[in-house]
Amino acid sequence: MSAPKSRMRIAGRRVNGKDEIKKAILDLIVKQDKKIVEVAEIIGKSRAQVSRYVKELKEEGKFEVTATGRILRDEDSAKEYVNVGKNEFVNEYDCVKKWVDSMLSRRGGHPIKDWATGLGFMKKICDILKVKPCVFHVNTETAETYTKNLFAEIQKSPHPPKSFKNYTKWIRNFAAANGVSWQRGIEGIMTGKKERFGAYGNIQLNDPQINRAIDYAFQTFGLNIATLFAVGKETFARMLTLLHLKAEQFEFKQFNGMDYVIVQMYEAKTSHPFPKLIIDPVTIQLLRETIKEKPSGFLFGNGTVWERQVFAPKIREIYRGIGIDVNSEGQGDLINYWKDKPFHALRHIGAHLWLRRTGYNYAIVAAMGWEDITTLMKVYGQMPFDYVFDQGTCYNCKPPTQRQDTAVYCSLKCAITDLNRK
Repeated sequence: MSAPKSRMRIAGRRVNGKDEIKKAILDLIVKQDKKIVEVAEIIGKSRAQVSRYVKELKEEGKFEVTATGRILRDEDSAKEYVNVGKNEFVNEYDCVKKWVDSMLSRRGGHPIKDWATGLGFMKKICDILKVKPCVFHVNTETAETYTKNLFAEIQKSPHPPKSFKNYTKWIRNFAAANGVSWQRGIEGIMTGKKERFGAYGNIQLNDPQINRAIDYAFQTFGLNIATLFAVGKETFARMLTLLHLKAEQFEFKQFNGMDYVIVQMYEAKTSHPFPKLIIDPVTIQLLRETIKEKPSGFLFGNGTVWERQVFAPKIREIYRGIGIDVNSEGQGDLINYWKDKPFHALRHIGAHLWLRRTGYNYAIVAAMGWEDITTLMKVYGQMPFDYVFDQGTCYNCKPPTQRQDTAVYCSLKCAITDLNRK
């Protein structure tokens, strides 16, 4: 009887042991970039056998296998990370270039507007941990391990950020572009749930405060900033949308002899155009004068993202000028919205203003600025409990005995009528 055939063979050639087989597999993977199925065919082993050897090589730290089956070679691993510039960071790693390309081609040709911010976050993350970006798309477990390490490192800094969500947001985004994703609704460090969801839904100003703010803006900064603030609270548009406004976007019309304005605004964040209304006579007058002075080009500045550094402090100063606290820090996990998000506070102010004008008709207001009613109800315009007692009241057709500082109306018709009467 002949001796059993040795399994220590490569393509039929006898070898000295398992280590030689593993070395051959490693050479095929590293030098020739072969896949497991190709390696199996070359060395004459089954895919199951090769997979077992690959597992051992992975456990030995020779390479890692991603969730999609891609093999990360030793030179792709987290070893010997070098801090390079942002352009080199993209060119050095195929996975980063693939991710950037995906962000630039998203949403029907419209790039993700803050893609550069995301790229900056991923580079910063790799710089902090001194790892190469590929570690975040090996599999979910590996990404979570490095994310936890990142959180620990960030907490050691003298002034750690109050929120960690921007880091996990971009890690998830980067990993997804490279084939690794998490299920919706997951908990833990990689959760996509918004922190403090709805915690700022009651940010608003009453009518006298709004009037004083516009007057303070005019007296302190002039017509341009006063108009910016006034149009912002009327249209509840995001900052970059406001800074990209041009005169030709505004259409002046009349209803029963009363002026109003329609303006179409494209929100880059949601890739969605929204029709806006301006019915406040003071805002319309300011807008007319601004357009008269600047009939072409951007009404406010030059429409660049960097102008937030110019305009945001002025909007913050307007709040301070009417007695809003813009100096203290937030309480607990909450930020001081007036201080940290002055432009976005205008969006909240406008949401409440228009809800009061329409009798808290969330459907009407959402159609002018949100893709769904839920976000408006929970995040921007939570209904004040006091409104429950104002139901049935309209400051135009069913006025209360004593007017309060937050006028409510049963319809837009009544709102524009009362505003023009005043």
